[in-house]
Amino acid sequence: MWLASLSILSALGRPPATVSVTARGNVDLFVGTTFGALVSHDAGATWHWYCEQAVGIGGQYDPVYNMSASGSVFATTFNGERVLRDACTFAATTLGTTFVSASTIGPDHTVYVAASDPSDVKIYASTNDGTTFPTSASPGAANDWWQSIVVAPSDSQRVYLSGYAIANTAKTFKLFASTNGGTSFSPLPVTDFTTSNYSTLELVGVAPDAPDVVYAHVSLETGTDTDRLYRSDDGGAHWTKIYVSNDPQGPLVTAVRGNGDLVAGSKGTRISVSHDRGATWIEQPCGPHPSCLVESEGQLYACAQEAVDGFALERTGDLATWTGLLRFVDIIGPVDCPTGSVQHDTCPGVWAEVQPNLTAPPAPAACPSAPDAGVPPDADTFTHHEPTGCCSSSDGRGSALLAGVVAFVGFGRRRRATRYTRSGAPAASCRD
Repeated sequence: MWLASLSILSALGRPPATVSVTARGNVDLFVGTTFGALVSHDAGATWHWYCEQAVGIGGQYDPVYNMSASGSVFATTFNGERVLRDACTFAATTLGTTFVSASTIGPDHTVYVAASDPSDVKIYASTNDGTTFPTSASPGAANDWWQSIVVAPSDSQRVYLSGYAIANTAKTFKLFASTNGGTSFSPLPVTDFTTSNYSTLELVGVAPDAPDVVYAHVSLETGTDTDRLYRSDDGGAHWTKIYVSNDPQGPLVTAVRGNGDLVAGSKGTRISVSHDRGATWIEQPCGPHPSCLVESEGQLYACAQEAVDGFALERTGDLATWTGLLRFVDIIGPVDCPTGSVQHDTCPGVWAEVQPNLTAPPAPAACPSAPDAGVPPDADTFTHHEPTGCCSSSDGRGSALLAGVVAFVGFGRRRRATRYTRSGAPAASCRD
């Protein structure tokens, strides 16, 4: 049934999966999926759905979502940067329909958006929650594509930007930095990166206490595989390789935590953590197989693989105990909106097609004991253990718990967090 559901949803778009998460105060959560977006205003206890038409997207495109301190949700859509303020309508900003490929919100609440439109490749900044974007800079050239933009947590004026240009089918990667809040940008060298024509160069974060320490991810280094994580200690002037992933199941994902730790993983690997800015890594015996990692106020969120992990979104504070927050079968339904909105007029009909196929996944397979945590000799020789499924319950409910994890609970039922473990981890410290 699960594989059949994947096939049906693939016909409608793609197999069901979480691809991004943004949070406000660990209570308001907004999750991007392959079949629309989900929102929770009770820390993940209940979930409601926005269809792709309401957001303004479709096909294989995954927008960048950001939630501001006011609760506004910004989205990079086919119709330009849109903002959700009334819980129902993704409305246009003053940038109109200019296509935006990257965006972020700084520690001082400045909203940054990077336009990748044939007629506009400027970087815009707003200090009034996206009401207007009076500040702009032009670091690139026509037809540049901006991949990522990040802001240093300890210096809101330090902004880093990455992208690329294509000429005669060849990619040229670009990197910039701003020391004045995006008013202007200076180019940075990219010669330390190993790339292919299929690579992306994405900035993944800045150390919380050091604006010169920035991290970047290069995908498909060889053209077919190998993702690398790099660190710069001098504001992007020089880069050092600190992590390698050769996972064929999915790209490397990384989060820079508020305590300075780095966390990395992928769909086919366990999560690893570094307490020394990537000099050494420790593989964790427990945790999901992530396709995204995002921290919000001390809590780390992972887009998990529901068929393997039992949940599509999980959360942890310490990497030892993980709480499942989302199973697709437990989505209550579309966000209720007034007549005349796309959310009201279109999404219920789409939900009628999608919802019956969001059945619970099969029980995760048994797994062997987790390997001892260890430190790889260096970034080039670090290899991952094969992925393993979730194992027995930690609270005495045994197989009954796993049955509960995968049982169809019906449309509209509230989901409660379920405890389960991977073998090899302390029974009380894996799932909460």
